[in-house]
Amino acid sequence: MRKARNSKLALLLVLTMLATLFVGIGTASAGTTYSIATAIPEFDPANANASNLTVATVHYKFDPAVSGTSTALIEVVDSNGQLLDIKSAVYSDIEGSATGSCTAVGGSLNTYKLSLNVTPLNGKYQGTLQLTVDAKDCAAGDVKVRFSSTTGQFVAGELVVAQATGGNVTVSMVSVPALGDNGGTVTFRVKENAAGALKDKANTIKFKFPNGFTVGSPTFTVISGKYGVSPGTALVAGDFSSTGTDGRDVKVTLASGKASTVEKIIVDVAVPVTIDESTATPGDVMVTISGESTVTNTEIKAATYGNYSVEVSAKSEKTIQAGQYDQELGKILIKESLPNSLSQNKTITFTLPDGCKWNTLPSFSASDSKNYGNFAVGTFSLVGNDKRMCKVSVNVASSGTKSPEIVFKGGSITAAADFSGDVIVKIGGSAGATGEAKIGVAVAPVTASVDKVPNVVIGQSAQVAVALTLTEAKAEAIKKSVDTCTAYTASPYSITIGNDATRSGEIVIKAPPGVRFADAPKVKVIEGDIDLGTVSYDNDARTVTIKVDSVSGKASKVEISDMKLIVDRTVPEGDIVMEIGGTALVENDQAAPAGVEWFSNKHWVTKVAVAKVVTPAPGVTKGNAVFTLGQASYTLNGSTVTMPVAPYAKNGRTYLPLRFCGNAIGIDDANIWWDSATKTATLKKDNTIVQVKLGSQALYVNGVQVSTMDVAPEAKDGYTMLPIRPVLEAFGAKVTYDAATQAISIEY
Repeated sequence: MRKARNSKLALLLVLTMLATLFVGIGTASAGTTYSIATAIPEFDPANANASNLTVATVHYKFDPAVSGTSTALIEVVDSNGQLLDIKSAVYSDIEGSATGSCTAVGGSLNTYKLSLNVTPLNGKYQGTLQLTVDAKDCAAGDVKVRFSSTTGQFVAGELVVAQATGGNVTVSMVSVPALGDNGGTVTFRVKENAAGALKDKANTIKFKFPNGFTVGSPTFTVISGKYGVSPGTALVAGDFSSTGTDGRDVKVTLASGKASTVEKIIVDVAVPVTIDESTATPGDVMVTISGESTVTNTEIKAATYGNYSVEVSAKSEKTIQAGQYDQELGKILIKESLPNSLSQNKTITFTLPDGCKWNTLPSFSASDSKNYGNFAVGTFSLVGNDKRMCKVSVNVASSGTKSPEIVFKGGSITAAADFSGDVIVKIGGSAGATGEAKIGVAVAPVTASVDKVPNVVIGQSAQVAVALTLTEAKAEAIKKSVDTCTAYTASPYSITIGNDATRSGEIVIKAPPGVRFADAPKVKVIEGDIDLGTVSYDNDARTVTIKVDSVSGKASKVEISDMKLIVDRTVPEGDIVMEIGGTALVENDQAAPAGVEWFSNKHWVTKVAVAKVVTPAPGVTKGNAVFTLGQASYTLNGSTVTMPVAPYAKNGRTYLPLRFCGNAIGIDDANIWWDSATKTATLKKDNTIVQVKLGSQALYVNGVQVSTMDVAPEAKDGYTMLPIRPVLEAFGAKVTYDAATQAISIEY
């Protein structure tokens, strides 16, 4: 039959309110859609009420609509595809009007035909279909309405109109506690998916723990649930009881006659647990679930069990600048496997790597920590005098049921100018925490780079080195004002960092010994906005100084070119390496306050080669010499040289005159000395000085006796004669002897 149309306005309002919940069905006609106009009901197929179930109202819409008849077969199916009997079908108009019918096909109970002769309103038609079905004992899952064998503007499609819960019970955990050897309490939440799912009989639901776990009598907390005739009587904790405790099993029973009818039951079951550590297996505590009620999950992770242990890691890290005070580090995470893993009244130590010192000590961060209970620490203090280690006492151990995560803010440090790379803090102490945490990365405030390095020679001035580029690591890395430690208290440890009015920001470039600047180089900002001032040079200090007038707002690049070098004749072959530092880059290289040591011997943040010496210093050559026993003539780098006396062998050693012994390895006469007062012979090559005395077997290198020779130098025919092998090998020369020709070969 047709429903009266005075419900049109109400239905339009319902549809408007539920518009965001509608689920349209894609169809062959873009002008026809299906959706749900009311809430989708949940029901228990085992309940008698399921035999007369009113499903969600179906809404259909033709837009645009045309006048004429449209038909569709209507069927309702469960999740297994089984047809359900339709007990009634009522259609109604919402927009426009229609005449027709919705009746069973050929006496069938499960197939109806909907036939509508539509008269559109403003080119549209909307209507609803309300079905009542027999869903008793249908399959759990979605119940759907299906449209098929359509004509006119109806199209094939289906949509969910009810949800069969199957009368199951779901068990979840209120929380998953971390249990130690002392045990604890685990709390299960038992929830009905449909009223009556929790059976009111013995062994309503049963929990079985693994070996090593012994359970006590549970306590019950009823969250919801009503039984009896509507409006129903609320369940109470006393309606539940337990048996079979003091072993591994907990058997929960809902009292007879208390099965829910009006409101679904939700009840928390708190079970005390003791643990036998000799048989319990560390890891997840898996509890099996069974009983007279049908439970969706037959096993659940109820807790974790393990030994007391602590894991150290970094929670965060920060980039710090070497050579500067008060550089903030990241955070340290200390994760306890169980509460109380960190021992109360014991200490945790925090040790920085060599080249770093604490400025502000770490601190416990409650806002970053989790599950720590009443955990509390005392006051941090330094350990030792080098400011690398600090400690704190655990005043109150952590508590609770979950694994605590203890977080410490890393404090701040100062790193030596030449320190770079990872800042790894080592955690130790008697509280039980051991490990490392990388909570910082140190970078130099600038990097130095060059293109191709030119060759230079000794003894010449105004030789131009390659242009040098300094690149800031970040804006303001090169500083105008300089900070210092203005106040220091050792216990309790605290420092104050403030401006050093006695120093201003300067970049300093220092040349190696023997290299000076002929003039001030050119300085140019090639990127960024740093403002640099006066450029000066000091030949006594071998430095170029560049004043900083203002810091950068954007990381900058500075080119230093036309560096004219004076290279002394004493400079050895190889790279000329400049050191980069100064107060604009390094502020912690002075004792501050007076007597408080930071890094007074660390002045340079980086080094770079700007030229290469390719000619040797005076008195230094490379080559070979060949002597023959009994012959005064020898060859030196292919040339014949005659000595006043010939080499001779004595006690298995070959002797040569002092001067010719040095000449044989490229030492000229200016670097060979004889002190008649002390009877000491001295030979110098590069940075090596070798000394021997007449009659003494001691061999000295750079003032230190390094060996005792098996023979001593001696005088013969007015010449000082030296044992050739030990003396020349002290300079790194290679000495070989050919017994057949009695030739002594020297290579250097």
